[in-house]
Amino acid sequence: MLKSRGVRRARRTAVVVAAVTSVLAAGVSGLSTATAVPVERSSAKAAAGAAPRTALTDDAAARRADESGKRVEVIGRRSERAQTFANPDGTFTVKEFAQPVRTWKGDAWADIDTTLVEQPNGTLAPKATPTAVTFSGGGEGPFATMGRDGRTFSLSWPGRLPAPEVEGATATYRAVLPDVDLVVRAEPEGFAHLLVVKSAKAAANPALAAVDLPVTTRGVTLGQDARGGLVAKDTQDGGTVFEAPQPVMWDSSGESRSAARRKPSAAAAQSAPGDGARVADVGLGLRRDVMTLKPDLALLRGEHTRYPVIIDPVARTKGRTAWTWVSSAKPTLEGWKFPNSDDGVESGKGVGRCPANYSVRCTGSDDVQRQYYALPTGSFEGKKILKAEFAITLVHTYNSEARSVQLHRVNSSGGSAINSRTNWSNRPSSKDHITSESPTHPTGSCTATNQNVRFNVQGTVQKAASSGWDTTTFGLQAASEDSYVSWKRFCNNAALEVTYNRPPYQPKMGDLTMDSGGSCAYGEATKHYTKTVPTLSAEIWDADHGDAGGNSEKLRAQFEIFWTDKDGKEKKYAVTTDYKQSRSQRGRDSGVAGFSYKAGEDIPGDGTGKFTLPQNTVIGWWVRGGDDIPGADASWGPWSHEGSGTRCEFILDSTKPAAPDVKSEKYPNDDEWHDGVGDYGTFELHSEGTDVVKYRYQFTGEEERTVTPTSPGRPVTVRWMPRREAPMALFVRAEDRAGNTKDITRSYRFRVAKGRSAKASWGLSDPAGSKEAVGDDNTPAATAGSGVTFGEDGPHGSVRTAATLNGGSGAYLNTGQHVVDTDKTFSVAAWVQLPELPKTSMSVVSQDGSARSGFSLGYDATSKRWSFLAPDSELDSMVSWEVQGPRPVPDEWTHLVGVYDKEEVRSGIRGTMRMYVNGMLVKGDVQQRPTAWNATGSLQIGRALEPAGYTANLKGTVADVQVFDRVLAAVETESLGGIPPRQRAYWDMDESDSGTLPDRSDGKGLTMHGGSSVYQADDTCDILDPNCKSAEEPVWGDGHLSLDGKDGYASRTAGLLKSRASFTITARARLSSPDPKVSQTVFALPGTEGSAASVRFDKDSGRWKLRLTDKDASDAVTHEATAQGFQPSSSGDGDHLALSYNALFEEVRLYVNGQWTEEVVKWPNEWNFATAGFQVGRAGLTSGSQYFSGAIDEVRVFEGAFDEALVATVASLESGVNLDGTVT
Repeated sequence: MLKSRGVRRARRTAVVVAAVTSVLAAGVSGLSTATAVPVERSSAKAAAGAAPRTALTDDAAARRADESGKRVEVIGRRSERAQTFANPDGTFTVKEFAQPVRTWKGDAWADIDTTLVEQPNGTLAPKATPTAVTFSGGGEGPFATMGRDGRTFSLSWPGRLPAPEVEGATATYRAVLPDVDLVVRAEPEGFAHLLVVKSAKAAANPALAAVDLPVTTRGVTLGQDARGGLVAKDTQDGGTVFEAPQPVMWDSSGESRSAARRKPSAAAAQSAPGDGARVADVGLGLRRDVMTLKPDLALLRGEHTRYPVIIDPVARTKGRTAWTWVSSAKPTLEGWKFPNSDDGVESGKGVGRCPANYSVRCTGSDDVQRQYYALPTGSFEGKKILKAEFAITLVHTYNSEARSVQLHRVNSSGGSAINSRTNWSNRPSSKDHITSESPTHPTGSCTATNQNVRFNVQGTVQKAASSGWDTTTFGLQAASEDSYVSWKRFCNNAALEVTYNRPPYQPKMGDLTMDSGGSCAYGEATKHYTKTVPTLSAEIWDADHGDAGGNSEKLRAQFEIFWTDKDGKEKKYAVTTDYKQSRSQRGRDSGVAGFSYKAGEDIPGDGTGKFTLPQNTVIGWWVRGGDDIPGADASWGPWSHEGSGTRCEFILDSTKPAAPDVKSEKYPNDDEWHDGVGDYGTFELHSEGTDVVKYRYQFTGEEERTVTPTSPGRPVTVRWMPRREAPMALFVRAEDRAGNTKDITRSYRFRVAKGRSAKASWGLSDPAGSKEAVGDDNTPAATAGSGVTFGEDGPHGSVRTAATLNGGSGAYLNTGQHVVDTDKTFSVAAWVQLPELPKTSMSVVSQDGSARSGFSLGYDATSKRWSFLAPDSELDSMVSWEVQGPRPVPDEWTHLVGVYDKEEVRSGIRGTMRMYVNGMLVKGDVQQRPTAWNATGSLQIGRALEPAGYTANLKGTVADVQVFDRVLAAVETESLGGIPPRQRAYWDMDESDSGTLPDRSDGKGLTMHGGSSVYQADDTCDILDPNCKSAEEPVWGDGHLSLDGKDGYASRTAGLLKSRASFTITARARLSSPDPKVSQTVFALPGTEGSAASVRFDKDSGRWKLRLTDKDASDAVTHEATAQGFQPSSSGDGDHLALSYNALFEEVRLYVNGQWTEEVVKWPNEWNFATAGFQVGRAGLTSGSQYFSGAIDEVRVFEGAFDEALVATVASLESGVNLDGTVT
């Protein structure tokens, strides 16, 4: 018997280790290898049981589908009710089922199986259901218990129960009263319990006039809704956790007709009233700890009553899907979440006029029946729906003639149009007749996935997607309800299958320009004059990008130009460009293509033709992007002016002066991408005006600057260096002697590609015993001294090795070549690890002059800090220009970058030095270098040159030495030397020790407060026994943190994060109910006056929400973002949430289940994160607020800003497994 927690964890995680280590081959911001992490890990929870064609994220699945030509499942989106697939054509298909079709059991997904099996403690439980249900094995105590996240609902019989007879999903307790059986049936989302009264004598028992059932609850408050049903609401957040419609009872009228057809294995009691049965409501009463059932005595003891009589309350967990059935012959009967018949007679429920002379289910000759289904559509918000089908199983038809069945939409908003009290009398009316089908070929049974009739609901789902409806309710009815021949029966297994496109994003206002005319603006046309017809330009960004082999999605743009003519008539012209290949952007989770159109010109084939723009008239325009998905409208994204956007405006006036001319050889305006990050280019500005004395210019994302020509009207040059790979623009205006700025702005567009590769580099990952370090990319080898040992673990562990230098005179590698001119711009980078804090200065990389090194990147013993220095002269040097970094940490890998920028001007002095440590700029220590000279000797690794000879030999380990003859921009230093994914804290929530949740990364634990507890799986189960099911599966791993929503939370003190560095926080969260009435915080970083950041469930939007503040003060500015298109989970594994903060760009991204929510939040802030605490399950400071009600699990904190691929990897990690593959 393998029952220990340690054994359970070890078995689950053993095969994960090898799969996750490859992610460590790059830093956090250099994630090219992260996307290559295998996703078919047989033991990874998200991918377990998956078919070979799976991927963790939308983007990864789309790439794989494109490569294979076959659809690929997005395993990160698989749930109990849904699956998502990426298609080879770039679209996605979602299957959303009304009922659960699978559940997580042990280490794999399993099909729903309500078959009862005996547990080690003697109770009964279904084999595989998403809701934790247990039944009594006999004796005292509850006969049925249902639980979710510490909220429980139990019913007991007022007496001792006999041992049950078990058949399939049903447990029968015989003779609980004379000739009365208690039958309890497991369902996928709860249970039903039936009192089977077998005779008139039994019915006369006074005990049946009012049946008192003891009730035990925890974490919920019982009550009755307005419809007479039972609701169990979360005590704190008010959301419905469990629900039960008003109970009903029925007799066995019509049973004689069905007896001959009943299967021998059928349960003794019907699970639902036969259509020929007499039906009545059962009164429901509640008082302290007791639920009272009050049968209709007229039916129970009536003269014409046929026995047995069934009294049937049903209890289920609250969900986002629903279905019901109504009958005109029983106008007050609720068929809420009706089961498919399990009596072996007739499966499913009817639609149309029920033929009383044919079906045992009919009541008289005037019985018209309909079905309704409420299905989730919130995940389609913002999508373009290409195809959508409502699918259901036809299990019976009156005859083989094709008779029409209609499908209607019956909701007018995003809420469900049906509830547990929906009946014929109050049934929802049709808001839209969607379509009709005439099926003729029924199947023989009802299963979860054997739908055989499909209705086209594309327009309806598109309306739901455009309207942001969380739920759409459909109604099935016969086209002709006057005739028996239209009678059909359908199973309760409705599903939506939707194929959608992710169209391009809405163009950003900052990406729209006019040349001439400048940037896009509304209401300021007089500031945007143009002498000549302008060229309109836009950058179109799209989520579908970066497919392997360069097969990125193709994009196009549509411009719409309009004005009002002199007669007051509006003129409007829409033009569509040709397709262009998108280009993936590193770190942007999206691709981009640029489009330009000279207003009025003809684009062959677009159908608009040439047109002429008027003079001195305000002309407006906007633009939208489209992809190459077929369909007239499905490929187009939103227009640029929608929502918070505006139109762009200009005035064409041929009498105005021309805009300044701009020329650049390095960065031409030719729509091509040019190598450039870190390389200066020259831009020549010139105007036809002879009185121009100044130019105002501004590059994208930078401040406006001025430059003065040598004499009025003369051209002037500007030197500028791009710091990021992106489409860029230069806006230029001329100014005359009087200080008047010309009305015309030149918009010069160009594209900056990534920077040139290193001029020389040595990985130093040579095999043990090597005598030289092989250079990368045709770089000559470096000769190793006697004090160098290869094959040691590098910054990424054993994945890539490094060279260790012993600090002696032989501790060096001589490259034997001059690499860079040190009197010009250059950058040098290396990884280094020191075994101890040195007592003498040490050089990591230097380059020889004739008497001393031209620079040295290393350690300064005087200040005890990392250092990048350059002597002021080659010979009689008295000083060195130096920039210093932080103190080294022994045994910790550190990435150093030194940059000399010859052209940067500070305080009127040209030439600066700066240093980056682990990708972060050493702020406040950018130093001037007034003098420079060229060291013409060899580049050295591990030593420096002084007049007396070589010195400063390194004692430590080095890897990845790179030298560039350009500036390394900040974003590149983060990519080259971004900290490897380092886990600062990990709380698996599997156990507590004296009220503390231990940090598996050996840091501070989380202190538990108030109503917080650790829920652990039932370890009485043998994990190798397929029939053993714990009472409730933890969210992830062996346990989770259960929070009561009142005062339960967990916290630790400040010191978790670095003061200003990038970080990523991840957690799993599962709400206790699908409809909470209050906002609830998952995690927060509290300061003294407010929280720096938090992720919470927002009651107003019904979505996960990110909240940020710019400083720790009462007047802090707040930034927020909502995860649209992701409905928060209250079941199964919950939702994996991730907050990723990039300190370099001051950007935050929110991820849900490994998917980016497609919004970047700018977060300029003054926070010192080292002073912020960490809280799980609440917001607020001394007095808490927004307490979480439900379960939180797998909380991890990392250094560095993770991208989508790495977040998805974390989301799939088994409990106890780290990103480096180690097991805690």
